[in-house]
Amino acid sequence: MRHLLETELTRIQRNRELDTDERALTVQQKTRDENAKDVDKILELERKRFDHKKALEEEQLDHSILLQNKEFDMKAALGRKRRAEADTLLEELINSYVKAPNDQVAAVYEKKLVQHYEDDFKTKGATTRYVRSLRRGHKTAKHGAEVNAAVEPTSAYVFDNVQDEGVYHLTELVDADSIHYVGHSEDVNLRLQSHWSGQSGAAFVEGLTDRIPLITNEPRGIYRERAETEAAMRKYGIARVRGAGFASKIISYQNAFRNICISYRLCYKCGAAGHCTSTCSAPHFNRWNEPF
Repeated sequence: MRHLLETELTRIQRNRELDTDERALTVQQKTRDENAKDVDKILELERKRFDHKKALEEEQLDHSILLQNKEFDMKAALGRKRRAEADTLLEELINSYVKAPNDQVAAVYEKKLVQHYEDDFKTKGATTRYVRSLRRGHKTAKHGAEVNAAVEPTSAYVFDNVQDEGVYHLTELVDADSIHYVGHSEDVNLRLQSHWSGQSGAAFVEGLTDRIPLITNEPRGIYRERAETEAAMRKYGIARVRGAGFASKIISYQNAFRNICISYRLCYKCGAAGHCTSTCSAPHFNRWNEPF
């Protein structure tokens, strides 16, 4: 009997211990569940903070890009305005130089024009000759007379008692997109032989084997090469013609365009006749491979 009692007490004690262990495990599980919930809450808060920070950064980036675009547009507009103002001032300066009543007054404008064009020529003498050609070339036209856009001003380079070097015009007739080259020499035939043999001249001239008639009908004069070059640029496109002050492989299309506009009294902005740059609403000229 005593043995049975001891066995029953032992069983009861073990059950109590098991109950205690189960309650402890239950408490631990609840604690783990609560901790897990806390971790989930923390992770959710971190995700929200990250999303908010990312959205804020994207908003700031968009705002920064918008400001940069506005600044770029303002600078571009300011640049266009300054270029237009510079073209207008240059046009006024040239007109004042051309219409100067005497050489003393013209000398003042000539100095400013030489400074403006000094980077376009290799020597100061060449720059001065070019600037003076603007005034001399326009002496044949009546001041204030309107220029007919349909008439080519072929008298813009007329000079009396001036020794001329022979002018020639080369191209390659089999290639419709070939470069045109205008040159000059006292002995044209000898110069052409040296071109085609590769002894002198620009490398691209060797392939230009066809000599074609000149476009202009200018009297013999030292500016006939320039007149022919500018006429060819108008007829074939600036990028396809080399000659005079633009005989290098790489030239400034803008400077060539501006010189043509000066010679033919065209708009410095669009290249058309009949109006001034200050009143032009057309886009800036950039059709370098096309006639105009």
